[in-house]
Amino acid sequence: MTFGYKCYSLGVFLTIAGTQFIIPSLRPIFKISMLLIALLLMAPILRRIFGLPSNIPAAIKFFKDFRVGGHRGAPIVAPENTIESFEKAKLSGMDLVEFDLSLSKNGIVVIMHDDDLMRTCGEPGLIASLTLEELGTKNAGKTFQSFGALDNQTASKVYRIPTLETTVEYCRDNNLKMLFDVKDSRSEMISQIVSIISSNNLYGDVIVSSFFPWVPYAIKKIDPNILTGRGNKILYVSSKDLQLKEYFNAKLVLLTFICSY
Repeated sequence: MTFGYKCYSLGVFLTIAGTQFIIPSLRPIFKISMLLIALLLMAPILRRIFGLPSNIPAAIKFFKDFRVGGHRGAPIVAPENTIESFEKAKLSGMDLVEFDLSLSKNGIVVIMHDDDLMRTCGEPGLIASLTLEELGTKNAGKTFQSFGALDNQTASKVYRIPTLETTVEYCRDNNLKMLFDVKDSRSEMISQIVSIISSNNLYGDVIVSSFFPWVPYAIKKIDPNILTGRGNKILYVSSKDLQLKEYFNAKLVLLTFICSY
């Protein structure tokens, strides 16, 4: 009986008693398997570089038929960042209201632009040093002047500082899109923002913005489907700064990737 063999890249050809047999090589299969595994591992990176963001449908919904928004509601005719101001904005034909998010002493997100009460409530006191119950006794329209003159009816009315939950409920029920301007970057703020957007399925109704660059970064890290933006202060930070919240180190790496979508 004669026996012979020849090796090729595709396998081994055996000749036994004049009959040829092919034993396929495992090398191509191994190479293909390794390539598939590598592509699977690199898929998130490739998607980030070449693919479309996952929140494209949310962005389309947000900007569809969008025309005009009210900064802090309608602050010319009602005290800023109050439900009454958002009501006036809706009546004026606004499609969106922008409002500012701060944290109370007991970690509840409230709607207030300043760090303290003086400009809007006419009395001293830091927002972060007062509980929600204490803030609930303040009049957010105490110093408000409509068209440059204090209206008697406005002066006698008490305007409460609303919570984020109350504000979102009003905007959702009245078909108003929202722009969150985040004034506090602590983890309690981030978690509450993500929770209220996800639990109410507001992905196409809210954009979260902040002058703190790590705020949209942190939100995207938890839920990349949330629409985010960044304020226009010129800051130079690295990804390490974003992780450590130490952007004042000025590593001279221009931050651009978190404000694109």
